[in-house]
Amino acid sequence: MSTSFRAICLDVGDESDAVATSALTRAVALSSSKDKLLCFGRAAALAGRLDRQERAEREGIWLESAAQWLLAADAVADPPQRPQPGPLQALAVGVTRAGADTGHLQATDRLVELAGSLLIMAVPSGAGVDAPDNAHVWLVGGEPFGVSVEDSTESGRVRVGVKGSIVDIDVSGNELQLRVLSLQGALVSELRLRLGKSKMSVRSATA
Repeated sequence: MSTSFRAICLDVGDESDAVATSALTRAVALSSSKDKLLCFGRAAALAGRLDRQERAEREGIWLESAAQWLLAADAVADPPQRPQPGPLQALAVGVTRAGADTGHLQATDRLVELAGSLLIMAVPSGAGVDAPDNAHVWLVGGEPFGVSVEDSTESGRVRVGVKGSIVDIDVSGNELQLRVLSLQGALVSELRLRLGKSKMSVRSATA
């Protein structure tokens, strides 16, 4: 069982296609050292479209190389290998309504992950937070970035809205770390919260 959870969360909200595509490209680059890239709502559909385009380009290059290899009079070299899955297919998970078109990408309307004894859930909107006590950390699409802490239970519950931001999340041990970027890539804030201790430190990049 994994003792940590590291992911990039992206919810582009109602931003233009140009801004959304640029933000997705940035999020993909940031996710290279993470476990997952969580694409909420519209970002999931956009990721699915971009994955289809990249897949078609990779397959086209491979087919052309394979045809050249077959036609070569002295085909002594090894045949070209079919391309490996791209970064979107390897890392991206759409967190979106059931039935949404995300192409070949994984998709769910409720992502559930364990980091040691801590349960993390990601849902496409606040309506998915049916019972706050069901998870230690909620990642919620459709809600502007914000962090709320529920201290009524012994272990505490944290709710993170991700709309309009690129959120780098790291859960390890009993600590939650968030690094928040604007869709344009500027650092907005960094937060650290010790789960169950009701203590949170916040450092704003603009402070």
